[in-house]
Amino acid sequence: MWDDEAHRTPDTVAIAPQQLAKAAGFTIPADRKFIIVHGDGIGKEHPYSGEKLTTLLAVYKYQGFDQALDMMRGIYEVGGKGHSCGIYSFDQDHIHRLAMAAPVSRIMVRQPQSKANAGAFNNGMPMTSSLGCGTWGGQHRLGERAPQALPEHDWCRCRSRRTSLRRGAVRAVLRSRAGSRGRDDHHLMLW
Repeated sequence: MWDDEAHRTPDTVAIAPQQLAKAAGFTIPADRKFIIVHGDGIGKEHPYSGEKLTTLLAVYKYQGFDQALDMMRGIYEVGGKGHSCGIYSFDQDHIHRLAMAAPVSRIMVRQPQSKANAGAFNNGMPMTSSLGCGTWGGQHRLGERAPQALPEHDWCRCRSRRTSLRRGAVRAVLRSRAGSRGRDDHHLMLW
């Protein structure tokens, strides 16, 4: 998947997992939709911790939520700052802590990341056909290409209408995130 200089090889980008497996020297059944690998580390020297742009998912085992947050930060140092992340949890403390720590413009809570992230009628996330890295990733603005994206926003969507993040807590999140990024206009949207 990578050349000798750690660049992605074009022939393995956005291909079926069967083709990817064949390129790697093994086969998988025709009904499989993706390949999962155990991440062997995080950092530029561990290519699976970066963006793969194909039907391959790297998974990491962690001990406690603090370590999971540290791993998330490490992965975003490799690449992807400003884009998005997701959490599959009902633990409001974990959701809140991720929202405070993740350097992303969109956080999906208990929703399929790739489908919900671009926005949908059933999740309230503003629709976009392009999601970039925004100021976190070094772009001049949020990568979302929708009219609502003219000011920069932080979006956090929860499917459950019940949440422990009350208005006061949301204001605190907004103030602390705005202060940490030096920006004025932030919205943490809970649905």
